[in-house]
Amino acid sequence: DMARHAEYMSRLRKFAEAEEGAPVLEPQFEMEVLMKSADTSNVLKPFSVCKKWAVRVTEEFFGQGDKEKARDLNLTPMCDRDSQGRVALQKGFIDFVVGPFYTLVGKVLPGAHEAMQLMAQNRKEWDNYSDERLLREDSEERAAREARVEEASLTRLAAKKMVEDAMEVRREENGEEEEGSPLVHSGYEAVVQGFGHAEEGGGRKLSDHEESIHSSRERLP
Repeated sequence: DMARHAEYMSRLRKFAEAEEGAPVLEPQFEMEVLMKSADTSNVLKPFSVCKKWAVRVTEEFFGQGDKEKARDLNLTPMCDRDSQGRVALQKGFIDFVVGPFYTLVGKVLPGAHEAMQLMAQNRKEWDNYSDERLLREDSEERAAREARVEEASLTRLAAKKMVEDAMEVRREENGEEEEGSPLVHSGYEAVVQGFGHAEEGGGRKLSDHEESIHSSRERLP
């Protein structure tokens, strides 16, 4: 909770500056520090993830500011899209808010040191960015993800159609299997079992699975 940020900083500073052998963090306070760290952890993630969160959080801020303006409310300064920059907000957040906080966290919780180094790398990377570059890359990445999901969906539909066609041929030959039978479902599931990777960005194409589809046809009774 940012309303208690100064309190956390003061308490952490006492532990960080305490002499060796002084009492460790109380369990309750340590849990609160970890929860606060998780809440602002976007700056501790790899930059490819960090910048996605930067866009999302500033969209939330600016959306709030737009609603405040529409209702003639006092405008929260960091929520004013007309005066604030997305990249500048990230730099300021690290320099003046979470940077000092995580520096203290790293001193009282040495295991967090690696994450602190990643935050420092992210801060340097932000110097290479403008708002325009950030939004352009985010738009391109979203479009690429949507294309992969669409391709995966079409691939699944095509695979299902091929299996259903094969099952129809078998039904006509055997004259006994009904649509929706366990045999039909198991035949389809056997073919599409590995397609989950495509939906997650694996980019597997129908041609990659044609051999398994034909193989499944051969296994059908």
